[in-house]
Amino acid sequence: MSAQDHEPMILSIEPPSPKRLSFDRVGAGRDGGPPEVSSLGDAVYKFDSYHMAHASQVEAIDNLTAFIAEVCGAKSAYPLVNGTTSGNLGMVLASLRPGQKLIVPRNAHKSVLSGIVLSGAAPVFVQPEISTDLNLVFTIKPDQIREAMDENPDASAVLLTNPTYQGFCLDLAAAEQIVHQRAKLLLIDEAHGPHFRYHPDLPLSAMKAGADMAVQSIHKILGALAQSSVLLVGTDRIDADMLRMAMGLIQPSAPSRLFTASLEAALRQVEADCPDMLTRIIDMVEEARGRINQIPGVRAIGKEITSQSQSVVDVDLTKLVIDVAGLNITGYKAARLLHDDYGVSAEMAGASTVTLVVTVGNTREDLDRCVAGTEQLARRLRGARGQPSPLLHMLGLATPPMGRQVLVPRDAFFAKKARVPVPESAGKISGESVVPYPPGIPVLVPGEEITPEIVEYLIGVRRTGIEIHGCEDRSIGTLKVVDEREFLHSVGSGWG
Repeated sequence: MSAQDHEPMILSIEPPSPKRLSFDRVGAGRDGGPPEVSSLGDAVYKFDSYHMAHASQVEAIDNLTAFIAEVCGAKSAYPLVNGTTSGNLGMVLASLRPGQKLIVPRNAHKSVLSGIVLSGAAPVFVQPEISTDLNLVFTIKPDQIREAMDENPDASAVLLTNPTYQGFCLDLAAAEQIVHQRAKLLLIDEAHGPHFRYHPDLPLSAMKAGADMAVQSIHKILGALAQSSVLLVGTDRIDADMLRMAMGLIQPSAPSRLFTASLEAALRQVEADCPDMLTRIIDMVEEARGRINQIPGVRAIGKEITSQSQSVVDVDLTKLVIDVAGLNITGYKAARLLHDDYGVSAEMAGASTVTLVVTVGNTREDLDRCVAGTEQLARRLRGARGQPSPLLHMLGLATPPMGRQVLVPRDAFFAKKARVPVPESAGKISGESVVPYPPGIPVLVPGEEITPEIVEYLIGVRRTGIEIHGCEDRSIGTLKVVDEREFLHSVGSGWG
């Protein structure tokens, strides 16, 4: 049988249509990633082979690691070929022992909760600021960090998300002082801010702020292939041996040469072309932001948001966040229409916003298409403006108060569980996470008590059809709860 007679692959990989533009986290938006990667061409599979002697491979990785640390302003570094998720897992595993407390925002990435489950740590959650007027989730204030640490003096570390997905930044300098004055570790999930260090108009980076460790997704802005990230160590407070063992648990024993090469290529481009490269991106986005703000019914969020928030002190100017609430549609609907009808693919949608990530691969012509698509969408929907929207009102409501953490998440994860109808779950212990989108903040994590307020909220959410993540029954008809006979130990009873 000839090659032509074979059945097509189940997973077919096709390049993006030239009629559709991508504004997402993968930096090669329109063949604009680092030239070293794009020039691999037909030799890509040969490049990913293990044709080097072992000693030469070790030396190459050591040289890459040193290069990453130098460019990123760190004392040491780990290249990550399985994403920033692996960096978050490594940070948590290296910093906390079973039962030790980790102070963390409630809207942290799910990989942080995974690290908490794997490590056996006890989370102390801090609720981020939520604007019910703007339907936006912001970040947390320094006073909240201080209060959490004062109430939990035995906490071992603080892990913060900076920036958020939409580019909102907390007061990182103040957070560093608060945490280090108490001799605790400061860990930063900087997935969406790998470019901050390289331009004066961008927010403060984790390494410049004095964080002990940070993880960055180089692929999100700077052009590396997807999954290509770095873990950075900024101080001598980190136990290097423990970190090495932790990374040995979660990193592949034979990392992809293709990913590591793209990581090096992206950072060499940063070294050679920044800040000019970022100036080009910022100028393009700022121009587009100004043009969008002239369109009735929509607005592009910029630094003015800092005056409307108690927690946001800076904004990533490379993010284009478009508020469509004035068109009386959700961000989800707007993103679908922009994609289907106007050829503009956004990175993320929310209750009333669409977020576009502008990378080294995008051009001014791309932004022109984005502005034109937004203008056409607004003109098309303008007649619907001003009508009340019960759905948008519901989406803007804050989540109910967190339930009491009865078990560490690891124990709830491994405990025997039963499935019960949501109305009958009050007073029981959750065996799974429940995360409504929006606002993307967990209502429940494993080990938390299910309160009557949470039950009432979940029943309301089910009526609206809001998308639910984390739990097995995404219709929210039932919840998995911990069999109370299977309790292993309560919060804080680990090794200490």
